[in-house]
Amino acid sequence: MRSETLSVDNRNKFVPYPKARFMVMSDIHCYDNNLGVDGPAYQRMIAQNNEIKLMKDSEDILDAVLADVELQQVDFLLICGDLTREGEMESHQLVVAKLETLVKRGIPVFVINGNHDINNHRARKYVEDKEIVIPSITGSQFSELYSAFGFGQAIHRDPHSLSYAVQPVPGLWLLALDSCLWEKGFKVEGLFSRQTLAWIEQVLEDAKRQGIPVIGMMHHGVLEHFRENAKYYSDYIVTDFQKVSRLFAKHGLSIVFSGHFHCQDVAFQQFTETDFLYDIETGSLVTYPCPYRMIHMEGEVMEVKSKRITETAQHGGAFASYAYESSYNLAALAVAKTLVRWRVPARDVERLVPQIVRAFQVHCEGNEEAAPTAEVIDLAGVGRWGRFILTLKKPLLESLWKALPPPDNQLVINLRTGNYSGIDG
Repeated sequence: MRSETLSVDNRNKFVPYPKARFMVMSDIHCYDNNLGVDGPAYQRMIAQNNEIKLMKDSEDILDAVLADVELQQVDFLLICGDLTREGEMESHQLVVAKLETLVKRGIPVFVINGNHDINNHRARKYVEDKEIVIPSITGSQFSELYSAFGFGQAIHRDPHSLSYAVQPVPGLWLLALDSCLWEKGFKVEGLFSRQTLAWIEQVLEDAKRQGIPVIGMMHHGVLEHFRENAKYYSDYIVTDFQKVSRLFAKHGLSIVFSGHFHCQDVAFQQFTETDFLYDIETGSLVTYPCPYRMIHMEGEVMEVKSKRITETAQHGGAFASYAYESSYNLAALAVAKTLVRWRVPARDVERLVPQIVRAFQVHCEGNEEAAPTAEVIDLAGVGRWGRFILTLKKPLLESLWKALPPPDNQLVINLRTGNYSGIDG
């Protein structure tokens, strides 16, 4: 790979994108139900982990979205990590079997690992009251298992991570970036090593030299998605995101698809007149509203549309209401546990939980609207300690209610200038 420095004129020259129509999903967290979904051990795990995932339904949900992939006749599918619940070999094998059906029907699939997928010490099966440790997989096993979904078609591979570059359609490169710390076991945070950043820069320089536009996907975010993101949830943005995002934009990587935070959000930053970056985060398939994205691009235009799973084999057309209620109840339990741990009285917990859960839900849904009250949380009747705790968390709740531009669910991006506009519907 050549490494000569590009001139400013060549670096800033816009390269039109080829015509492509593709889907993006993230955090599918597929779980093989044969590992156990009944009994006290499984229920205890759900409660202890504050799980806000529709784990029992993960396979049904995946089947529903893959059926739509075939129906839409897309050019390819991207999955931005967390393919499994906790990296169980059985769950990975289930995902591979389902994705193989798409590839056999001529629809390429490209995946990257998430923080749950490799070397995860939390891999378990649940037999009645017993919680049994089972194997997770290694990094080399991941690339072997998913050889048909990007790794085997790579035109460049990073020797220092699972990152790779591939050509999903003629005239376009996809950078699938491994931002996870799986060599250290299960870690929520993400980081690119110095060597991997150098590799990314070389690939982008090579693409620019050949006149090939590039899109990216990774598990962690690369921009803040709400104003208090880095303060309260830094583990969900890659370490040194300011430096990394600027490097991406400088070298022409203007569109990155991400996941990890289970929310439907688009973040945008303009660095210079010509350098900009969109971080298009897609929510989890197993967390309400169970979204995925449809992307159409050509020339200097990218259209981003959002879809939701509304029907599954098990729940039929009632799935949307089931998903809302189940996710709400799981989130309410998690929030209540947190407030109790902070010694908020039970009476105040009951009053505060619905308001806090709703703040997170609107961010999960995207296109956040104005909060229902001027104070974000109605503290009428809440005791002094509860008021104190919620006052401390007010900046976070305000930032969840107030969406940063651009629109999160439906928008059109000018790939030359970075300008955007919303789409009705």
